[in-house]
Amino acid sequence: MLKLEVDPKKKTIEFSILMVGEDAPLEASVKSYEILERDGKKFMKVGEVETSKTWLNILLDEFVDGKEVELSEKTARLLNIVM
Repeated sequence: MLKLEVDPKKKTIEFSILMVGEDAPLEASVKSYEILERDGKKFMKVGEVETSKTWLNILLDEFVDGKEVELSEKTARLLNIVM
């Protein structure tokens, strides 16, 4: 991970990672997110995500945009610290 910026007020996340075998870092921006709680479990609902890779943007639009993902207990605790 080269960069991680979380803005809990604007509900945005930006990060940059250098993946094994790649020459240039992958840049990503989560334009919006929500942390939800239901039945004692936490979920993250991700809005639009944009990356520096066109093929990845297509996958994210199809499988992530607007979907809720259940967070593990460990991830939920970490998010409480960061946010």
